[in-house]
Amino acid sequence: PSDPRLDTFYSKVKELNMAILVHVGGEGAVHTGEFEKLGNPLLLRRPLDQGVKIIMAHCASLGNNLDLDTPSNGKVDNFELFMRMMGEKRYEGSLFGEISGLTQNNRFDGPLQTLLAKKEWHPRLVNGSDYPLPALNAVIQTNALVNAGLISEDERQALNLVYGYNPLLFDFVLKRTVRHPATGARFSPSIFMIPKALSN
Repeated sequence: PSDPRLDTFYSKVKELNMAILVHVGGEGAVHTGEFEKLGNPLLLRRPLDQGVKIIMAHCASLGNNLDLDTPSNGKVDNFELFMRMMGEKRYEGSLFGEISGLTQNNRFDGPLQTLLAKKEWHPRLVNGSDYPLPALNAVIQTNALVNAGLISEDERQALNLVYGYNPLLFDFVLKRTVRHPATGARFSPSIFMIPKALSN
């Protein structure tokens, strides 16, 4: 993503007022080998600095990568790198996070709860499905979400019924249902619509 040879592409994307959805963070569904490093969120500073709108898939919620801002830090959690960039004022109109995968077993105890609490970022978050992963029963375990205080037992039972009917609908309803276990904060409805900054 930081290759200067992509600048012409980035320029055209900006000219057409489009956005680029980019997979960032670790990849667990397929083998990536040496290409795992391409999921480093910091590599997207180049297009962002050119004014390109970037949507970071999964909010970089898995894995770790080299801290390119301060290499002496070594490898840093990708989600921490994503949060660092989201906190930078210069990217407020161009950097967005996509929330698919956050209810999966390997993400709900950290990134999901952090983003539920970050209400100020909700206008910059967008919904996605990460299909077909929501259709894999082992990936999202509603019992674990109950135990973590993210949903109630009654909600779990209703969600399981929806899952049996339509896993994509289940994924959507689940993300509309989850709440922060300490504060009760939920994802804002705006996340499930096109953000104004992406439609301008």
